[in-house]
Amino acid sequence: MLAAHHAFVCSSVSINMADARAAARDIVAQMNFTEMASLLQGVGFRGTDPLMGHYVGNLPGVPRLGIPPIYMQDSSAGFRTYWDWMVGTVTVWPC
Repeated sequence: MLAAHHAFVCSSVSINMADARAAARDIVAQMNFTEMASLLQGVGFRGTDPLMGHYVGNLPGVPRLGIPPIYMQDSSAGFRTYWDWMVGTVTVWPC
């Protein structure tokens, strides 16, 4: 665990760990159970296959609280596509 005096920078905003934890607690306190569960479990799968239009990992976000969606894709050698339209929609880092 990081010490409370460490600071994280996102864009041009710097925040210390204590303030970040307090902000996270405030946001979570405003979330309902369904919103919290969706950020833990994700959406867009039927069994082990993604539904059309979804990536391997899809977190819907909570727009009313300013939490954006996150779309993730994976593969042992980089990007694994299910549909042709996905090519070019993510950044691939070399292994």
